[in-house]
Amino acid sequence: MRMVVSDVDGTLLDADRRLRPATLGVAAALHDAGILLALVSSRPPRGMAMFVDPLGLTAPLTGFNGAATVTPTMRPLCETPIPAPVAATVLDALVDTPVSLWAFEGSRWFVSDPDGPRVLHHAADVGYEPEVVDDVTAAVADRSVTKLVAVSDDHDAVATAERRVRSACGGSVSATRSQACYLDVTDAAADKGAAVRWLCGELDVPAEAVLAIGDGANDEAMFRVAGTGVAMGNAHSDVRAVADVVTGANSDDGWADAVDRLVLTGLT
Repeated sequence: MRMVVSDVDGTLLDADRRLRPATLGVAAALHDAGILLALVSSRPPRGMAMFVDPLGLTAPLTGFNGAATVTPTMRPLCETPIPAPVAATVLDALVDTPVSLWAFEGSRWFVSDPDGPRVLHHAADVGYEPEVVDDVTAAVADRSVTKLVAVSDDHDAVATAERRVRSACGGSVSATRSQACYLDVTDAAADKGAAVRWLCGELDVPAEAVLAIGDGANDEAMFRVAGTGVAMGNAHSDVRAVADVVTGANSDDGWADAVDRLVLTGLT
């Protein structure tokens, strides 16, 4: 193995959104062994900046499920936004669904209700506040956006939103749930599998030498590209079913155990 590509929430972080001591130790061991650690998350890249120093990251960070990649110093490397006409179709498909809408344009995050579902939670995770607008659809009208999100604590409503977006947009978008409460919509060319392929090309690492680890439905695209796909023990059964290996839960040092066993064991 020459590179570990990791999801963040539910994978690298425990249930309290913390980096566990075992995770920090294994990340340091990867660095000492010359094995790259790259983060690929549904978060905006800016929302991963706090992990660069604790993990000693030198590889690019990819946010928005593959739609934006930056250096560890936050210098932009590439971005694949949703074209304005496609974004309009997504928003039209969601207009009558009981979900809240978020839009991301680069690091800018637009919401219409600062007290809406998961807003405070997400702000605490990513370390910055959204921009509050009267209407998200109007705020991004006729503009390309990096990611659109349908949010609700009613998971059935999110599932309905996913079906409507897929029906309306076909193959022009990637629509996956990073968690049961979030439907993430990006350009069709921007998913976590595409992110792994980009990293492999940029860093000259063959895909078969990559271990990808995650817990969400959006991580399945990484598993299909990487040589080894590892699902966290806290992942949904559908995600565990498509992985090559299932490790422990994120609050039981599952990340550290898998990386130590599958990547570091046997190195001299």
